Amino acid sequence: MTLKVPLIVAGPTASGKSTLALELAKRLGGGIVCADSRQFYRGMVVGTAGPSEAERAEVPHFLFHEFDPASPLDAARFIQHADRAVADCEAQGLLPILVGGTGLYLRAWRYGIDDAPPSDPKVRAALETRLKREGIQVLYTELEKIDPAVRGRIHPNDPVRTVRALEIHQLTQSLPTRLLPGDFAKRAVRRKGHHVLIWPSLAWLRPRLEARAKKMFNEELIKEVGSLSEALPSDHRLLKTMGYEEMREYSGGLLTEEAAIARMVKRQWAYARRQRTWFKKEAWWRVYPADAPQLADAVLRDWEGTALGPP
Repeated sequence: MTLKVPLIVAGPTASGKSTLALELAKRLGGGIVCADSRQFYRGMVVGTAGPSEAERAEVPHFLFHEFDPASPLDAARFIQHADRAVADCEAQGLLPILVGGTGLYLRAWRYGIDDAPPSDPKVRAALETRLKREGIQVLYTELEKIDPAVRGRIHPNDPVRTVRALEIHQLTQSLPTRLLPGDFAKRAVRRKGHHVLIWPSLAWLRPRLEARAKKMFNEELIKEVGSLSEALPSDHRLLKTMGYEEMREYSGGLLTEEAAIARMVKRQWAYARRQRTWFKKEAWWRVYPADAPQLADAVLRDWEGTALGPP
């Protein structure tokens, strides 16, 4: 077949994007490339809802659970690895299908990144510890004092960008807004693709999050948490991942199973809402309701016309 532009499948957590990507890959002869900031790492399969061995046997998967948790990726490294994975797909005659919910990585792959320094694991971990202990309002107020221009650029309730801006300042002593990404809509597209956004209603999403959390909370997750805890410092940011932190607290006797699952659902719910807010700002996505009948057929009909068309 003549390869067309890659498919990029995104959406909030538990929206069904991985299932859709797998179906599309089987129908199109595709390879699935990870674009999820937690599914890159070895030993983080169950708690991240990563692809099963059976699913990986159905179609080729790239970048999933390949990397050392002790050396976390950032957007710049993701671009490098994703470019290689896409090239590997195309060399094998496979249609690249990037799938994940990490909006920052997907935006970076589309447009590239600015001159901000790569993330520093120690600085980032310290800031995330402060975020948990002191709360977003304290960190955002500190950021405003450093660089008042963040008003209007970073929402006061955006922990990801607030932490990143403070990290940039600590690493460079420069004003973060001078190095943070600007208006992407005015930048040249680095890589074209057919951008598919799965959009669940909150009423549809909530029971799925609850069911998935209960399913994840099992002996396999206990093993993953135990292995990660042995390999990483206790304050490492990957150990604070949704599900992993709650399982650690349950295993340590700090939470009951019911309380741990409830907290896990609460965090996933908040994360899904933040993802929705992020993707709403990006006009290049083609939006599909998560519960649409014959969703894959609808995506394929639209994708057919994107080989030489606009990104």
